[in-house]
Amino acid sequence: TRQGLGLYECSLQCVLAPAQYRKVMANQRNGCHEPPESEENVPQDATMQDTEEHEEINTENHGTLEGPVCKGHPDIFTVIWKVPGVVRHNISKVNSPTFEISNVKWNVLLQLKEEHEDRINRLGAFLDYGPTIHNNDNPEMKVEAVFELEAENKDPLQSESRALFHSFTRESADWGFRELIKKDFLLDPNGGFVTNDTLTIKITVRVLREIELREYNMRKQTEVWLHDPKTDTGFVGLKNQGATCYMNSLLQSLYHVPALQRAVYRMPTEKETSVKRQRSASQHPAIITRPENNNAQESVALALQRVFYHLQHASKSVGTKSLTKSFGWDALDAFTQHDVQELDRVLCDNLEEKMKGTPVENEVPRLFRGKLKNFVKCVNVNFSSERIEDFYDLSLNVRGCKNLKESLEKYVEKENLDGDNKYMADGHGLQDAVKGCTFSSFPPVLHLHLKRFEYDPLRDANVKINDRFEFDETIDLAPYMEESTGVPEIYQLHSVLVHSGDVHGGHYYAYIRPDCSDKWFKFNDENVKSSTRDEAMEANFGCDDDSVPSGQSLMGQRNRIVPRHFSNAYMIVYVKQEAVSDVLRPLDTHDIPTHLRDRFKIEEEEEELRRKDKLEAHLKMTLKVATWNHLLQYHDSDLHDWQNVLMLQVNKTMTFDQLKKTIRETTADVQAEDLRIWACCKRKNETVRTQEPTRASGDTQLQELRGFSPNNNSDGVKIYVEHLQPGDKPTDTLEEKDALIFFKYWNPEEQSLKHIGHHIFKPTTRVRAMVEEACSRFLPDMQLNEIDAFEELKPDKVENLMYIVADDRGNERDAQLQDKQVELQSGDIIVMQPASVTGTSKCVKDHYDYLYNKVLVSFRARATPEKESFEMYMHQNFQYSQVCEKIAEKINEVRVAAGPLADGKKMQLIRHSHKDGPYSLPAERKADWQLRDLLNMSNMSYGYGVEKNIVYYEELWYSVEDLETQMILRYKIICGGKIGSHEVLVSKGATAVTETLDNARANFPQKEAPAELFLCHVRQGKILRCFGDDEDNHEELMRLSGNAQLVVIGISAKAGGVAGGYPGGYDVAEPHSCKGWLLKVTHFEMDAKSMRERNNAQANTNQSSQSNQSTPSVRHYGNPLYVRVTAQETVADLKRKVREALEEQCKKSKDAESNEPTISEWAMYLFSNTPMEELIDDEKNLDDAKVTDMDCHVGVEHPDKYRYATTMRTVEKSIKISR
Repeated sequence: TRQGLGLYECSLQCVLAPAQYRKVMANQRNGCHEPPESEENVPQDATMQDTEEHEEINTENHGTLEGPVCKGHPDIFTVIWKVPGVVRHNISKVNSPTFEISNVKWNVLLQLKEEHEDRINRLGAFLDYGPTIHNNDNPEMKVEAVFELEAENKDPLQSESRALFHSFTRESADWGFRELIKKDFLLDPNGGFVTNDTLTIKITVRVLREIELREYNMRKQTEVWLHDPKTDTGFVGLKNQGATCYMNSLLQSLYHVPALQRAVYRMPTEKETSVKRQRSASQHPAIITRPENNNAQESVALALQRVFYHLQHASKSVGTKSLTKSFGWDALDAFTQHDVQELDRVLCDNLEEKMKGTPVENEVPRLFRGKLKNFVKCVNVNFSSERIEDFYDLSLNVRGCKNLKESLEKYVEKENLDGDNKYMADGHGLQDAVKGCTFSSFPPVLHLHLKRFEYDPLRDANVKINDRFEFDETIDLAPYMEESTGVPEIYQLHSVLVHSGDVHGGHYYAYIRPDCSDKWFKFNDENVKSSTRDEAMEANFGCDDDSVPSGQSLMGQRNRIVPRHFSNAYMIVYVKQEAVSDVLRPLDTHDIPTHLRDRFKIEEEEEELRRKDKLEAHLKMTLKVATWNHLLQYHDSDLHDWQNVLMLQVNKTMTFDQLKKTIRETTADVQAEDLRIWACCKRKNETVRTQEPTRASGDTQLQELRGFSPNNNSDGVKIYVEHLQPGDKPTDTLEEKDALIFFKYWNPEEQSLKHIGHHIFKPTTRVRAMVEEACSRFLPDMQLNEIDAFEELKPDKVENLMYIVADDRGNERDAQLQDKQVELQSGDIIVMQPASVTGTSKCVKDHYDYLYNKVLVSFRARATPEKESFEMYMHQNFQYSQVCEKIAEKINEVRVAAGPLADGKKMQLIRHSHKDGPYSLPAERKADWQLRDLLNMSNMSYGYGVEKNIVYYEELWYSVEDLETQMILRYKIICGGKIGSHEVLVSKGATAVTETLDNARANFPQKEAPAELFLCHVRQGKILRCFGDDEDNHEELMRLSGNAQLVVIGISAKAGGVAGGYPGGYDVAEPHSCKGWLLKVTHFEMDAKSMRERNNAQANTNQSSQSNQSTPSVRHYGNPLYVRVTAQETVADLKRKVREALEEQCKKSKDAESNEPTISEWAMYLFSNTPMEELIDDEKNLDDAKVTDMDCHVGVEHPDKYRYATTMRTVEKSIKISR
């Protein structure tokens, strides 16, 4: 029976792979009863058992359908399938009733399949094309479709869906998912999938047209094709350029503040919006119009206006490339994820700056600026200090706070300044005081940044805090105000920006309720969907690590691809309740200026034409048409620059007659009825030359013509159109070997190279006659003996043509055009010049060498690259000195009227690095160095999108000749809080140290000069050597200077400095002398393990941290220093001097945070040949404390709070809007 056959098919499909199943069923229909080739032998009784279990219900056309329904996009249809009896009958396989979408019949197959090996139960779902195949005999019938299958749950957040694209054919008629959901979750009574023993499956299908299929293949994002956000939600998303999800989330949040939109639209951009249509109505449709090469960068204002306009009016997702380009970003920036709060601050600051002097000057502060008052109030005296600060966002702690209220209370929490942390009050000295802050006002739109990324010193890394942190839909901020009037300050939640991932990377998306009503929407790049309050808020509170098992969701107990506790709110936006009607008031038509609407409308039309051309490109070919007028305007090597010619896009099926008609209609200089078309090809020597005239009947299609194949011309088919003059032979009368020869003339006085004509020669024409003919036609004022002729062989090479050559017998005769010794052919170029310049520097050979080796270089001042820059063509073989002289000449063209003239001898060059900036060290000046070496070095490690051919220059205060007997030393000064880099020109000899120290002393005012200065070798926070002034160490000094390890360290009088101290005193010091000796002092920190061992030892034994523990691991860092001590001084004296020196070096503020140890609390250790020992006994003299040993130094222990920040600066590039 038909029912029995259906059950048999059901059993087979449960145990066989799809291909095996189709093969068996085909054999059954053909009367063949071969047993199935299964990988697994299934007992016969198993199949019978399945059959008996399913006899009670009909597995074909099971359940009921609702739909298909089209609610949005006309090609997207949705079907709801109610599947009863899932639990009661323990269904193994069931087919839905047939439904029709886009004239195609479909059904859905569900399989509750049990795999015997690992006992995994799961629900498989497949979309079946079978009903269409059964009613159609066409073996090549194919349908491309994107579809989504969803098992609906009572809680929409728990619904399971998967989407896919597939080409449905007779051989591949069904496609889907072996596991849509696990059976355990499906059949769980509390799971929410089965209600009244009925499972609901939602099927969404979109059949793609041919043109849509090509567009889908360009951007394979299935979900975008199955949902139409504009129709479903009224909003559209933003395209992700690679890693710009953080920017998209912020832009959506800012866009949904209409008051900011109005302000952005009112920014003056009229001068930038005078755009012309690239394709006017009178323009021939075949002409491809190139975009205008406008070097002026588009402003951030106009780019943001465009994004906001398209978010409001576009029907598809909006691109942001024009916006990031206006920021000055390159492709590398688009693939680098940054912090959304940092971008928020940088973008709003940029807008505020650009709004100054405009009608909307105060709009950004009006919307986003609040005021915060910091205060310090003394307890025992009548003194207080207050400072009002502006803020545009608040960074709130997450760690240690359960909710937003606790975090705000912690923000305004008062701090007592007492004990060692007293406040220095003017006129009152050190006083007990209370320090804190309070809010004077909150802005209408309040941005709150949740500090979920913090530095963990124990891990020595940044970590993400996923702790649960709750926030409400409304919050009263009145308790945190400076003066409480009793009137509530109610704010309503507007946006939740979510970060999903960890510290190493992740994804940003946003939940927004545009009018602060109950309607939430999820903006995830291009995808926009309706959402719920729980999904926007509860699901993004975060959670404690022990509250939800790893890998499980916060809202349920099913596995997710991304664990829910890694997705949490990172920035939340509140809007003041009484300002909602003003700030969130929707825009009217008049809010968008007319000039913007007109410009963006033109851009939309042009973009639609480009999209259409791109989709139809496979039906067309691009022709690059050069005429004689094009050649007259060309002054370089080869026939022409094929990027600056007439470009036509025509159908491949266009006939030859239609092409000639189109050329006459699109070119002003070719109007004759007869014209000749020469197809051009690329030769092995990288030149493009004409081949032979195109001979074809008028009805021949272009794709059939020789030389017109698009496969051999990836960048377009290149043709030269010859305008036939009276007396010229028609194309059909030309012989096969007739050659078209082009002639150029090199004018050495004007330094110009230009085309002067072309002519067709017979294959028997001799070179002498050919040149003579050219002279008479194109250079009538010159005699043949006044001309030298050259053949252009390659872009960089021309060769002299000899009119008289020897034949094989040694007899002299004229060379013919096709003679093997000359090898001229159609398309060759002969360059003529005055014979008087042959062999001189003005010869055309030198000019071709320049044309081939010239490169356009962007030269930028190292100090101010954005202000001082210019471009200049320069020969790649120029030496260092020649490049500097050319730069100086260019600079002096501007400096003639004002400023000192540049000198090429006082200039150095710096390479451009792959980080899009100059290297720290200049390029080495070598005798055989050339410009090409610099450019090759700077381009060898470039990332995608980084601009190349950039060289930085720096004007020096010394000349190159000075370096023959002197040298440049770069050193750093560390003394009295004065830390800076300097350079000095000193002699190559024993006086180098003295001259360097004299230069360093000159950088101090007379009253602030230190008592002693020493030139030292410093590396990794330690002093390795102190140089004496009687040693010739200039080579070592130069090496250390290049490695930035040369440091001048000063000793003040408070630190024991003595005027006239011996620079080399460290090596020959006498401990008992009156001057004493130099003692090195370093900063260091212990690793986490050593710190724990020390703390445990102190807690257990109440003794020194060195007792009964291993040698600790330490890291020296920072700027070391010297103190001068004597043997009679005590440890207390040493500590006092060290702290005085540290105070001068650190310049620590008196109102620093109390939770940071002060300098007086930093422990000091003695480092020597023995294990490090803490200096505890202050009464012991230095001799007894073994501080007088030559190899010892004092280490000050305190954590390096800049360690991680310094590391990150070298790795992560900060956000910058450079325009």
